[in-house]
Amino acid sequence: MNSYKERTYKNAVLQIKDERKELLDRCLDELYPYERDLIRGLCAEGVSEREYARHTGLTRYQVRCEKERILKQIASVFTDYFAPEKQPGPLPSTFSQNGFTQDPPFNKPIDTLSAKPKI
Repeated sequence: MNSYKERTYKNAVLQIKDERKELLDRCLDELYPYERDLIRGLCAEGVSEREYARHTGLTRYQVRCEKERILKQIASVFTDYFAPEKQPGPLPSTFSQNGFTQDPPFNKPIDTLSAKPKI
């Protein structure tokens, strides 16, 4: 297995494009400038949340919440883009091609008079 340095050199020489990197660049380009600065500062440049909060005047909690929100947003894009398309599976046992074979539990009437209260 090649080291990271060898792979990046080889990719640069052969001009191999990494689809994940291009998608990440597009995601970062679509963010607001303050979100982009936050992610690049915390993730790429290695600035701590405390230092970033001190520099921007935000609380550490606000910085952490914003970072998590933005990273979840980016992760959802990656998940949607790279996830295999779901194939329809077999129908559950309560269903058939013509309709229900038995009453599903969510359609059963509830007898409220005989129900016992939980103590």
